[in-house]
Amino acid sequence: MAAKKVYGRDLFAPRHELLSAAKVGKATIRKYFANLEELRECAFTPSPVALKHPTDKSKLDLSTFLPNALRGMKLHVVPDGLRLRLWQQYHGGSVFGVTIARFIKTEMFVAGICLFSGEGTKSLLAGKVELVNSDPVVIRIFLRFLEAIDVPAKELVFRIQTDKRRMTSAKRYWKNVLSIRGSQFRSPIIKKHGRRDGRTSLVVMYSNTLLQLLLNYWSTQLDRLV
Repeated sequence: MAAKKVYGRDLFAPRHELLSAAKVGKATIRKYFANLEELRECAFTPSPVALKHPTDKSKLDLSTFLPNALRGMKLHVVPDGLRLRLWQQYHGGSVFGVTIARFIKTEMFVAGICLFSGEGTKSLLAGKVELVNSDPVVIRIFLRFLEAIDVPAKELVFRIQTDKRRMTSAKRYWKNVLSIRGSQFRSPIIKKHGRRDGRTSLVVMYSNTLLQLLLNYWSTQLDRLV
């Protein structure tokens, strides 16, 4: 019934869109489903497809490294070919989700999580993936990690951290060394005093609360890999 009507729509559709797409009332939904989470699970589960696992044994299946819950709320996992569609429904019906690659090379996964563990923002108040560093090699490796887990490069934003007199040259430097589009830069973080060695820092940001929670979780699970 309702599942066929909403099949194929956005997995992370807001509550009102989900009800509208189902074309049935709340009373009808309650008759067949305990809550909207169950409806969403049913409606957005893709039709089964034959999944060819990579022959490269150096790749991890991230579906085996997912927790059952984050912050006390169930983590819903919908395998979709070579991707994993993940979501949580918070109180009030708000849905937060992210789609990531299912398989990633072990070395890249460990490198990315280690960098986030040491240089990333852990505070849940941030509500986004954030890492800051002055070494372009570190930034480049973290960007490769985000690319490997299917974070769209065009959705990344950057902030330069420097003193006022180095702001223009710092933006030009990071733009050239990492091939960043000018439109991806946000307002800089102005420091009163710059570093003595003249180096500037770059903040990498991706606005996704659920991915930040996952990176925090994976940071505590590295002993399973190394």
